[in-house]
Amino acid sequence: MLGRHHLLLSIFTVAILFVPYFQENTELTLVILIGIAIGSLIPDADSPDAAIFHEKVYVKGNLGKIINGLFAPLFPLFGYTTKYAIYKPSVFIFAKTFLKKYNISERHRGFLHSFIGIGTATIFTAIYLSIILLAIDLFDIWLFLSFIVAYSFGALMHLIEDSSTVTGTQFNYPFSNLILKGELVTRPDSAQKPDIFTGFLGFLVIALFFAIELGYTPYSDWLITAVSVLFLLLSWAIFLSLIAKVKLERGELKSYPNVKRLL
Repeated sequence: MLGRHHLLLSIFTVAILFVPYFQENTELTLVILIGIAIGSLIPDADSPDAAIFHEKVYVKGNLGKIINGLFAPLFPLFGYTTKYAIYKPSVFIFAKTFLKKYNISERHRGFLHSFIGIGTATIFTAIYLSIILLAIDLFDIWLFLSFIVAYSFGALMHLIEDSSTVTGTQFNYPFSNLILKGELVTRPDSAQKPDIFTGFLGFLVIALFFAIELGYTPYSDWLITAVSVLFLLLSWAIFLSLIAKVKLERGELKSYPNVKRLL
């Protein structure tokens, strides 16, 4: 998928769940959304010109201004750290040791687009970030853990979103050749279906926010959250199964090695 789809689909999905708690827990909610935003783009650090390397993302309107002002300035920091201090060293070390027999290499939708890649990136990001926060005396254990969990979930959402495309995702790379893939082709000129689903989730965030603010939902926060979880699961199931037509296959993931520029 395109960077903006990864970013917005992941943010909107989680934002729906945290709308009831935004006013009372503004700081925590923002930390979680920042973690989701960064994590949603991190797997593409294996690609030369991914959105995670840029201080601005292509999102129109006021939403784009908010994202580019709040989230995007952090993207290059996490992007380049992941690429050169986590991804490349991990692939090199694993290829020479534990995963030697699997012949892993640097390529798009390879190591970083798998459970082992997300796990490795999350662990080392947590280590690096904790060292920096402790050094500048800004370490808060609950905010830190919330960010790391959100970061990990955002990266997992990235893999789920990529599984809707014709290339698909090899979640258990390099241990299994099972690929979850759909029928979407998400070039800038053919991204109508992801755009519609993104708009749908964005509308839900706005509608729920105003419904709560204007007092149209006389229900407890936990009940709203529970219903939201069920509705999101149903919405994603419909998108993946009926719209993207995702299916499980065996075979070799059709990807490409890292090059200086993706055409």
